[in-house]
Amino acid sequence: MVAKKPKSKRVRLHRKHRILKKIKEAHRKENRDQRKNPAQHNKKSNKDPGIPNEWPFKEELLNEIQAQKMAAEEEKQKQRERTLAEKAKQRKAARKAEIAANIAAAKAAAAERKQAEQALANLTPTLALNDSSKEDTKENSKQSKKEKRKSKKTDQ
Repeated sequence: MVAKKPKSKRVRLHRKHRILKKIKEAHRKENRDQRKNPAQHNKKSNKDPGIPNEWPFKEELLNEIQAQKMAAEEEKQKQRERTLAEKAKQRKAARKAEIAANIAAAKAAAAERKQAEQALANLTPTLALNDSSKEDTKENSKQSKKEKRKSKKTDQ
């Protein structure tokens, strides 16, 4: 097998300059959008400057902020627990429904099996009669064959 020739990376200059022109236009458009809407394109996050040391009652303010954070965290934890409990209830209900469906299917299968057994029991006597009649005919044919043989022997 002959190895394929690698494809050339050569590009006509017209195509190269056309691509560069489109890139330049895209950058220009992006810069224009940034100038017109600086809020959307501002990637810097505004950090909280904090509380100055000379602020009156700074400690109380810090304590209040800390209490608000703790309350928000507790509320978040309670909400998480509520959702987990709700999901657990839904899972439990789904399991119960699945078990009930399985039980119903098992009962239906048992009833169907019972009906099949009854139908088989109803057919069995007729089959037994047919089987016994077949056996009787076999025995009769054997006896008749024996009699024929005997009669042939006596004739000879």
